[in-house]
Amino acid sequence: MIRVDLNTKRDSAGFEAEVGERLLFAGLRAGLDLPYECVSGACGSCQAQLLSAAPEAVCNLYPDAPAATDLAAGRLLMCQTACAADVELRLFARLRNLPEGQPRPRYVEGDVRSLQQIARDTYALSVGTAERLPYQAGQFAMLSVDGVPGYRAYSMTASRETKQVEGRFHAGVAVVGMTAKPSAAARRLSAAMLRSRCWAS
Repeated sequence: MIRVDLNTKRDSAGFEAEVGERLLFAGLRAGLDLPYECVSGACGSCQAQLLSAAPEAVCNLYPDAPAATDLAAGRLLMCQTACAADVELRLFARLRNLPEGQPRPRYVEGDVRSLQQIARDTYALSVGTAERLPYQAGQFAMLSVDGVPGYRAYSMTASRETKQVEGRFHAGVAVVGMTAKPSAAARRLSAAMLRSRCWAS
């Protein structure tokens, strides 16, 4: 585990992250209400200033992220940065905890329960998880597929709060690496369940 310390003009806080874990994911998982929108390196909402860390310990997971081209020197995108050692960052937003009662984002394993082709290059995926997940309108998930680098964001179009919660997603073939006959890797998904800031109370 590594230590991530955050500073703003008025406050400071810290959390632990796994070596190689995206800093944004780790902070949200720890219960901090960190700024973000797209979680895919396109908007720049999660940027922070690097204050201290060994250069070789900071890994940019998506150097060509659209938002990276507009970053000032020394800044990084927390959604696309992982570290191998302790790091200190300056945050350009209020530092606060997630509202009481709001579920913390977390990692879950999921299986594709059904796969339906709805257009020439688009599939509808029904993903089931072994644990109960709270569903909220507007919720989305970050999905990763074995053999395809990075995460992709998908809105959940349906969910049942049962032991086997299912989310329904629409995914393009090129995005998730599927063909007309999905590979075995595409049938096993790892999801980091995230809630967009616009749904926070």
